[in-house]
Amino acid sequence: MQPNACQNGGTCLNTCNGYKCICVNGWSGPDCSENIDDCAAEPCTAGSTCIDRVASFVCSCPPGKTGLLCHVDDACISNPCKMGAQCETNPIDGKFICTCPSGYKGRTCVEDIDECVIGTNPCENGGLCINTEGSFTCTCALGFGGTNCEGNIGDCLNHRCQNGATCIDGVNTYICQCPAEWTGPFCTDDVDECRLQPNACQNGGTCHNVHNGYNCVCVNGWSGPDCSENIDDCAAEPCTAGSTCIDRVASFVCSCPPGKTGLLCHVDDACISNPCKMGAQCETNPINGKFICTCPSGYKGKTCAEIDKCVIGPNPCENGGSPVSALQVTPVHTVRHQ
Repeated sequence: MQPNACQNGGTCLNTCNGYKCICVNGWSGPDCSENIDDCAAEPCTAGSTCIDRVASFVCSCPPGKTGLLCHVDDACISNPCKMGAQCETNPIDGKFICTCPSGYKGRTCVEDIDECVIGTNPCENGGLCINTEGSFTCTCALGFGGTNCEGNIGDCLNHRCQNGATCIDGVNTYICQCPAEWTGPFCTDDVDECRLQPNACQNGGTCHNVHNGYNCVCVNGWSGPDCSENIDDCAAEPCTAGSTCIDRVASFVCSCPPGKTGLLCHVDDACISNPCKMGAQCETNPINGKFICTCPSGYKGKTCAEIDKCVIGPNPCENGGSPVSALQVTPVHTVRHQ
């Protein structure tokens, strides 16, 4: 009924009228609460300090000694490793081990490494590698900088690009990216848009190059910077009220309501009363508003109501005579000889 009767991982065994604890390594006592003193046997070499732990111990060595039991002379005490190398003593045989810094090699780290001949060239972008004691230096090609010549030197700091151009850095050079209106190495030359853009002015407009741009002279009926806008000729409402104005290029057409005609639908349509007869075609004079009848064959007169006998019915002229409309008859004068 006591789950924690045995401490520190001990195993509890029930016995008659009690219990018994079986302790894990390093612990003892009725309830496994006592840490066994691993330093009691004085395992460390004389002069060192034993530090007890659970089922183990650590020896703290005095200067000049090393190893698990401080039983080995410390070979690093004489500083055999050079050039700032890290020194460690082998705990088995007591020999020193040097961990060399970059640029050095050898047992005591006194041998210089020639970085310029091992592996790939540490200097980038065509830089020249020069070996030095424990290191190297790079002589960079034009346009590059940095320890390993890894950086492109910015050439746009004192660029000469003009007129709002953008400087684009290159290698030991730069390029000026000009606005559309300028050209040349430094964007100082005006672009002739009329030559480069044959259709800069639309709908027959004439292009005139000017400094930093161009102007369009539009033909009648068009407007806008590039002559692409059709001028609305219906804006002034030229057609008579009730009619519809249809805009065209430099002109307009009035669509008239029934009973009206003329260019502006301002004339009463004389044909509305059907004055032309016999299926004649009726047209209204757009100037004076009077009707004009185009008569079909066989009819004549202002309203086409008169029959043209020379066309309709049997030939009224006897004995082989040819009919001639009264309007076409020419008087014949007879001359008698005495």
